[in-house]
Amino acid sequence: MSLGQPATSAYAGTQGQPEITLSIAVFTFNRDKILATTLRALQAQVAALGVSDIELVVCDNASPDDTETVARSFSDKFPHFQYYRQATNVGSPRNYFRVTQLSRGRYVWPYSDDDLPVEGAVRRMLELARQGRAAFILGNYSLFSWGTGKIHLERVLSLPQDRSFPTILEMTKFVGLFEALTLTSVAIFERAPFVAVDPEIYLTDETWFAYVYAFLEAFARRESMVFADPIVLHNVDEHRWRIQWRETHGRGHLYIHTIGTLRGMRILRGRGIVPPTFLADVQEPEVKSYEPRVEVVQSAALIVLRRLAAFALGEMQEQRNISPEEWQLATEEFAALQRPDLFLLLRQINLTAERLRIFQEIIRADVAVLEQYAGL
Repeated sequence: MSLGQPATSAYAGTQGQPEITLSIAVFTFNRDKILATTLRALQAQVAALGVSDIELVVCDNASPDDTETVARSFSDKFPHFQYYRQATNVGSPRNYFRVTQLSRGRYVWPYSDDDLPVEGAVRRMLELARQGRAAFILGNYSLFSWGTGKIHLERVLSLPQDRSFPTILEMTKFVGLFEALTLTSVAIFERAPFVAVDPEIYLTDETWFAYVYAFLEAFARRESMVFADPIVLHNVDEHRWRIQWRETHGRGHLYIHTIGTLRGMRILRGRGIVPPTFLADVQEPEVKSYEPRVEVVQSAALIVLRRLAAFALGEMQEQRNISPEEWQLATEEFAALQRPDLFLLLRQINLTAERLRIFQEIIRADVAVLEQYAGL
């Protein structure tokens, strides 16, 4: 059954732009074959709807492969289409912001090139956009492998039904930061409030997930909701993903996530967007394994503490050490949480890290002496 045309004007763009309700905004880099599969899946769902108020936008981060050819081959397969190529690789976060700026719909659905829509996802997102039920809508998602096609986890967020919240801040306390908001492809939102946020505020401090903090600013006073059913299959081919991360960014995912979170919270708190206790108030459902799934609800602040401890103990080989300046950042941020227990834990972890650094320096000095002796 066709979804049909909207009963009223969905969104009248300025300067003669067409009326568009939903922009599917794909940001991509150097994945021409995967991109082709993703766009075919999206195009099939759009074609089945028979609508004209949806557009596809592809923002290419200066890919050296055939991404442009692949993207342009879909130019006549969507009611509205845009392709934009960055002059140089500006990094994934800036490409994310750029594709939302290029979009023309009232709602925008930023979309990663290696996620696949579940059956009927485009229909459901278009319906929600037409209804305008909330300014920010977060969908559920499944974890799957491109390599094997296997679905590892059907529902990452344990939600029995859709749920509305007065603001995105209240929603975040319920669904968490790390398993929900940081994942691309699972949120649609009103474009105007988001593009009104200056992205450089959050990009300059290496937050990496800068769009999350832009979400919290843009929709801090706007109604938000969680859509219980999965809308995308999210790729978890970890080996390929980790290699790409090291090659394109040079730091580990968890390091950026941990220090970036503290920096992001500092900016938001300084701008009066979140209260001092926000990081401790956010409850985080942590996935320990895909099969079976074990869910332990903890505050986001406690998870950040555990990751800081892992860095200090050197348990994550891909991470670099945290600098004294970054420990100072962590100390200041945890002092602001008004949780003396967590602040004390941080001080203990920091003390352990200092001891380990001293031991490492002693060992390096001993090794240098041995090498000098061996060379005599």
